Amino acid sequence: MKRLPIFLILLLLLSLGVRGWWDNQLAPLENNKTRKSFIIAKGDNLSTIAENLKKEGFIKNSFIFKVYLRQSNDGDKLQAGTFELSSSMNAKEIAHILQGGPSDIWVTLLEGWRIEEMAEELS
Repeated sequence: MKRLPIFLILLLLLSLGVRGWWDNQLAPLENNKTRKSFIIAKGDNLSTIAENLKKEGFIKNSFIFKVYLRQSNDGDKLQAGTFELSSSMNAKEIAHILQGGPSDIWVTLLEGWRIEEMAEELS
């Protein structure tokens, strides 16, 4: 009977430790607020995006980032395009930005269009 309180205390300490580690993995990488461009190409999957974010120094752990996005059901909401990110953003902020509209606009101009038609499409 005396083992139950000890077990519960150890379980509580373990869960607090795991929670602290999890939060640390989703925390900002550093305090550098300088923004850099990050590009998601059309057709990039969540694994590719997470690996690229890790390589470019925006997140600490690509696996934890993927788990976070899947857990929050945001993994399929990421947009293709160019985004302005900084390593001072946490995973939640980065995910939110990657779901919004990219900073670039894609326009398709067809061969053979007159200048007036191109101008109308660009406007």
